[in-house]
Amino acid sequence: MKSILMVFVLFVSLAFMPKGEQATGSDTNENGKRKPVILNAGFEEEGETGFRDNWLNKSLGGPIQITNGPIFEGVKAGKLPDEGDRIAYQLVRVEPNTDYAISFYYLLRSEPAGSLTVSILNGDVQSKAQVEGGTISTLKLSNEDYDKRYRPASIQFNSGDNDAIGLFLTNEGVDARFDSFKIEETVE
Repeated sequence: MKSILMVFVLFVSLAFMPKGEQATGSDTNENGKRKPVILNAGFEEEGETGFRDNWLNKSLGGPIQITNGPIFEGVKAGKLPDEGDRIAYQLVRVEPNTDYAISFYYLLRSEPAGSLTVSILNGDVQSKAQVEGGTISTLKLSNEDYDKRYRPASIQFNSGDNDAIGLFLTNEGVDARFDSFKIEETVE
């Protein structure tokens, strides 16, 4: 019964969410502590914006593309074409002052030289001007060792005073694909 109620509450909150506002994911563990969730983490769930739901922020860049291949797992993956004018962004609810790691798989084409940058932002960033000063952690991945396979990657961070972080992906000069995101609390 409890799980049915939680699904209903999530459905109602998504159904009546103002346009332009993003859904965020979290659940609670047995201690009542927020357990973050990356929504549509493998780009498999079709919604109002195709398979892009929960990955858009028009204030920061054009919409993410979805690809049927190559993929890491499932049948779809996220993609940023080499022009570098599109982004992937998701607001994720977290516990303040907690250490986390976000893991995922990525693939960059061999040419031209380029990179995929994954940033963790302070809360809900809604302008390009806020990105630089609002960045908690950044991971820049290059295509120097291209071998036609998805590679694992992980970015670690502390949430600081934030109860939400922005997961923000950009690319430069090369087609970038990514799949299978997961967030976990880390213990030192």
